[in-house]
Amino acid sequence: MRSCAILLIILLTAYRSFSVPSWIVLEEIQMTGAKHPEICFAQYLWETGHGKSYAFRHYNNTHGWTNRNGLIRFKNWRQSIKHLLTFQKSYKGKTDEDYYNYLRKKWKQECETEEYIKKIKSLHRIIKSHKSCYQKKTTKK
Repeated sequence: MRSCAILLIILLTAYRSFSVPSWIVLEEIQMTGAKHPEICFAQYLWETGHGKSYAFRHYNNTHGWTNRNGLIRFKNWRQSIKHLLTFQKSYKGKTDEDYYNYLRKKWKQECETEEYIKKIKSLHRIIKSHKSCYQKKTTKK
């Protein structure tokens, strides 16, 4: 009985440390219809430390979503991605810079907003220049 409990703990620990491949997250962001999916993907990478953060592994929280009680817990990480649509509901812009301004407006109380925007822009540039790294790996037949 004790060995079963130990095995269960090991399996649950391994499950919690499982990281979702980046291309799957990007694909999900694109499939939800979120605006500026590459910027949203950059936010995911930054907020979760490439899917390794506590918030992502234990709360399925892809973007550091919070409410009055702290981090929001989602049933699965895909629900957290869908939450982007709620976040973007009032967004009317078209360009990447419009979206960065939207982020600034939404987080005007955050004292580190400009630093955050710089980091996201930097990741966004890397994503755009290395798109093939974040696309589904296909095998030739």
